Amino acid sequence: MNHFTALCFFCLVAYLCSCNSLKPVTQNNLLQNLGSNELSKLDGDYEIISTDTSYPTLARALTFTDKKNLKNFNHMDQLARKDFRLNLKALDEKHLKVTLYSQNKIIKTKTLKGTVSDNYFQFKMRKISPVSPFYILLSLYKKQENRIGLTKNGELLLDSYEGGVLLLLVMPTFGGDTDAYNLIFKRKNVNSH
Repeated sequence: MNHFTALCFFCLVAYLCSCNSLKPVTQNNLLQNLGSNELSKLDGDYEIISTDTSYPTLARALTFTDKKNLKNFNHMDQLARKDFRLNLKALDEKHLKVTLYSQNKIIKTKTLKGTVSDNYFQFKMRKISPVSPFYILLSLYKKQENRIGLTKNGELLLDSYEGGVLLLLVMPTFGGDTDAYNLIFKRKNVNSH
């Protein structure tokens, strides 16, 4: 297969995964004002499970952390889940540093690049990962769009969309998507860890 054909297939995959995205903002009245130079309002530690325990976890949405990094997370009791926290730190007006902790050990750190719009910090992530045990033949292209804002009582509000396409070599086979809106994540107390 020549480079042009491979490029065409990649463009097709990117197009298929780009067809859907986040729905328009619905809860802007719940949020604090967030300007592009006020990203530091998001600084702090947050629970990684929403108050209604919906998927995705905050760690999944902000770091694209695979399930293997959150071993047995869904089977943990509430007390064990409290050992996890996610820290946000504004680096400048377009970048947030996200650090996922378990029992004060860093599991993953990621820097997000995005923009502030409608009182939300909005960003996109993409990745291609091989599918076990067919590493050479199958891979998964995933795209995620998120927006986070701060509620008037200081909790984090998340809207998230994730889509993906299974690739056979470079040929898209089938895909799927999931989205979640208005998920609230409590801010952890500074001395709670």
